[in-house]
Amino acid sequence: MTKSLFQQADIPVCKSIELQLKDGEQIVEINGKKFVQWHDLIDIRVPLFNDPSILLSKRVPKPLHGRAPRAILTEIDKFWWDRTRQRVYSISGRHCSCCGVHQSQQKGWVRNQLDCHEVYDVDYTTGTSRLAYMTALCKFCHNGCHFGRLTAQRDTGKIQEKTFYSIVSHCNSVLKEAGLPRKNWDVSVNDNSDNIPWNEWNLELTIDGKVQKFYSLYKDEAECDAAYT
Repeated sequence: MTKSLFQQADIPVCKSIELQLKDGEQIVEINGKKFVQWHDLIDIRVPLFNDPSILLSKRVPKPLHGRAPRAILTEIDKFWWDRTRQRVYSISGRHCSCCGVHQSQQKGWVRNQLDCHEVYDVDYTTGTSRLAYMTALCKFCHNGCHFGRLTAQRDTGKIQEKTFYSIVSHCNSVLKEAGLPRKNWDVSVNDNSDNIPWNEWNLELTIDGKVQKFYSLYKDEAECDAAYT
């Protein structure tokens, strides 16, 4: 077994923790930052740094709603998502990788919960999305990342107005403390998906060495909207 220290980003938000690697896991460096990587159907990477800028990530392109490794790979192995997300939480020391809060200290309308969030590299010239890494987020930061869904939940009454604004306030505070730009919460801003036909948008996964493309589940925006109402 190999030991490593939790490496901090340029803007650290929580203390270092000690990490015990498991068999098959290794530390890799990508663009000067370290990740734990292992193979389980696909290559999985978990960052060894905190990154509040994840809150500024673009929304998942609408044609790829419903297309995620957890949905695809659990059809091959129904336990894949649960064992993967639990390892992601363990590597993070059960801290949110955006705001640094420990799972046990999370407050608000949910308590003691973390989510496993997928970060993608999206090629807007081809319509191809690839999994970059997976990380642990508190409920506040995770909902801030999925602010299109968050807004829809507020508009349909699935969450209260005060919950919506507590999430927005939390994320804005995290970004401000980190010295990062304020987030644009306007969901009407185009996600740059209009230049690629819906039937060409795809999630690319290399499953046990075989590259596979999983195309949009929907033929157009109307069909997508109908599936989520």
